[in-house]
Amino acid sequence: MENLGSYDSGVPFRKFIFVFLLVCIVVGTGVFYSAFSRVSITLIPQNSIKEVATEITVDANGTTPDSGKGILTGEIKSREAEGNEKGIKVDFKKIDEFAKGRILIRNTTPYIQGIRQGALLKPVDAPGDILFATVNRVTLPPKGSREVDIIATFKGAKGNLPEGKFEFVNLDNAYMKENILVSSKGKIDGGIREAKIVTQEDLDRAHSELGKRMFLKALEEINKDLGAGKIVKEDSARFTILQRSATATVGQEAETFDISLKIDISGVTLDENELKAIAEKKVRSLGDSHEEFGDFEDNSFSYALTNLDLPAKKAVLTVKIKGRFNSKLSAKVFDKEGIIGYNEKALQEHYAKYDNIKDVKISFWPSFRKTVPNIESRIDINVKTEKN
Repeated sequence: MENLGSYDSGVPFRKFIFVFLLVCIVVGTGVFYSAFSRVSITLIPQNSIKEVATEITVDANGTTPDSGKGILTGEIKSREAEGNEKGIKVDFKKIDEFAKGRILIRNTTPYIQGIRQGALLKPVDAPGDILFATVNRVTLPPKGSREVDIIATFKGAKGNLPEGKFEFVNLDNAYMKENILVSSKGKIDGGIREAKIVTQEDLDRAHSELGKRMFLKALEEINKDLGAGKIVKEDSARFTILQRSATATVGQEAETFDISLKIDISGVTLDENELKAIAEKKVRSLGDSHEEFGDFEDNSFSYALTNLDLPAKKAVLTVKIKGRFNSKLSAKVFDKEGIIGYNEKALQEHYAKYDNIKDVKISFWPSFRKTVPNIESRIDINVKTEKN
């Protein structure tokens, strides 16, 4: 076979394919990056909470409501109720009392010495306000001793003391102070003790709790007699105690006591939706020129009966509601051309110039992009309001 020798076949076919694919990938990536990369900028404006508290009159004599004047129509209901509760338990309480103890007085003089009833003495090295007094008069024989009871001049735990030495406060001279020696016989206690004692708070709480239960039960009975769509709610009614009594008195020690109660329940029927609408209208009007209303605060609507004139058949309700207002943003913050090429830090500094912007959230896509695209359609600027 004849040898024709070597020849140049050009670029290998496989190498050409590889280069072609590499170029396609680079070009495609560039096209994708410029055509589809984007930035999302979320502006969160400053906001404020404003509350309105307004008085609404419910007129049982009226036939047509006037929301502009804050007047609604309704009915006023009233009735009396009597009730009692037995066997209310009394809790242990810590009671301040006068601490008591016994002292031994020694007379080292050769003379008889008399100690009057009510003579003041204090524990050695104790503050000057911790004083005790002898319960009885005592006569001390020469070179002898006697025991006598003492009681604190104040109530409380400070009077409880361990066994120790005492000294009389008003002895005549240094000789007497040196020769009349006093020490306690055991500890001084009783300054505080636990006992089941009835207090005014116990009685008030028992009557209040019974009254509340009677009040709610009476409202149920009143509402049973009303027509469809009418109701007296707890917030639009009240109860007044007419008579109250108890089998125990303040300061008495007792295991239990009984109470009885007579109350008056009065309330007004109303359309809660109308009440809320008036309050919402008023809170919307609180916004300044640089603000716009956002929404009502959750669970901020409330009302309470503040005045009830039964003879005039009128009731006054204080209604409260809170609204959230957001700062209006100027058209300048939506200028896309001015932020082209900005990185995240530059964007933050740019929007920090606006006092009415609370926060800025910035998101680049894809994640390796770090600057704002030069195509405005790839720049998203939106506003998001949030609660405080």
